[in-house]
Amino acid sequence: MRPSTASRTTWLCPNPSESHSASPPRDRRQLCVQFPEPSARPPGAEIFKGISWTGLRTYSDFIALGLALQQNAHHLEALQLDFIDWELVKEHWDDMDDDITDFFRFVLRVRPQSTELRFPAMEKLSLSGLDLTSHSCGVAYAVNAASLRSVTIRRCPGWELFLQQLIEPNCALNITSLEIYQPVGLLGIAENEEEEILRNFLESISGLESLYLSLPSPTDTKALWRTAVRHKATLRRFIYHARSVNLDDESELFEEEMDLNDMALLSDSFLAHLSVDEDSDEEMKFEDDAWFTEQSPNPLSELTLECIGLACHPRRLVFKEVIEPLSLNDSLQVLHIRQSGPDIRKFGSSVFHQIHLDDVTLFGDCSGLGRQEICEDGMLGWVARQSVVANNQNILVTTILSDDLRQFADWAFGPNGVASLRLLAYGDFSCRGRFADSCFMLRRAFLTNGNQSPYQFYFQDVQRDIDLDELLDRHAEFLEACPTNALLLEREVFKPRSTRHVQLELCTLARM
Repeated sequence: MRPSTASRTTWLCPNPSESHSASPPRDRRQLCVQFPEPSARPPGAEIFKGISWTGLRTYSDFIALGLALQQNAHHLEALQLDFIDWELVKEHWDDMDDDITDFFRFVLRVRPQSTELRFPAMEKLSLSGLDLTSHSCGVAYAVNAASLRSVTIRRCPGWELFLQQLIEPNCALNITSLEIYQPVGLLGIAENEEEEILRNFLESISGLESLYLSLPSPTDTKALWRTAVRHKATLRRFIYHARSVNLDDESELFEEEMDLNDMALLSDSFLAHLSVDEDSDEEMKFEDDAWFTEQSPNPLSELTLECIGLACHPRRLVFKEVIEPLSLNDSLQVLHIRQSGPDIRKFGSSVFHQIHLDDVTLFGDCSGLGRQEICEDGMLGWVARQSVVANNQNILVTTILSDDLRQFADWAFGPNGVASLRLLAYGDFSCRGRFADSCFMLRRAFLTNGNQSPYQFYFQDVQRDIDLDELLDRHAEFLEACPTNALLLEREVFKPRSTRHVQLELCTLARM
């Protein structure tokens, strides 16, 4: 590489009030890279093949980004922009009587219906917190759809219009990775139309290796899964996460967004009941009815997956109807039971319960901040020290796994389970370890006279396994995909900053 060329540059607007102490040290070295302010760049360091910026907020940020994009548009291969919350960005600009569309015109240099190709070498595009509705056509044509290999869209109104525009030119699309996260309440162009556009997009691309979806309910889950099966020759990593709102009107968290732990899968008997009498007041229970039958089989059985992530309650996993078909392919290595970090904090975990002990002497051999496994009296879990900032004290937190999870793990790692399975992960691994205290992993164990369980915990902070670490590094993107939270906390990103001195620069940028 020439000294004047940078292969990748990351800007991160840090949030000083948020701690990421739960992140492993190696993650902090890798992810918290900061490039100097544009004025402090060394001469000749302006040629970038990749630009990543999280927490864009003011004119200064947009000017720096606009100049970087302008200078590198023709050879830029990767672009990752995270605005955290577009409504807050608009509020910030509206306060200064400026038009937010200036971002598209002056920074991305696209207009609503423009068809100009701006980034001919673009292979990886990731957009978060950006409203694409008005400029979906311009942005889609600005990137070279034929060269795109990875598309990530999180919290972006108009994402379905963007996908629709990508396939409009009818060129061959070879997308190897697709990630879509649409929060509950992020309205699309019409009810159910996002789903149809997504299925059309999946039918229009080839070479898909990773498909990560987090969508609001109601969703025709089986139809989406059947569409994904079109990529069975190449698809190796798959995430499906459904979100809804809490419908318990007696709960303090009524209408709060939450995971839908049945993934919007509906049994045939439930659908038949709806078709016969939609207005019936009869109290009927369909929770334990089979999701799949001979007439309506599990589409995932046709896939040869290495990794699968599902936001599904362990009680349903015990039925094995979702995972068991995958055990026949001898390929599945990582199974991720997903539960959003904010959900765990608000609603509690679906796989464990915790006991807080004020007396830290109860486990005298629990030293440091690492986890210590406990297996006694029919219970399995761990104990760890936890700091309480409010009173500057350490407490012990004992975490006990649920019977449902243990029953499923017994099967998954057992002789009749998934022989190829190496790791069962639980929790929310996104946001650089923000929810690490509620995440854990189980690994396959070798049965000995002293250990009759087919699995055991894998705590990276107290034990290391080179092979498992290599597996986790290879699939880190899979574990971190479709985060419910933004990387930075929203309103703390948008702090007042002087912009008067850069308004002239913005006008100059528009003329260049």
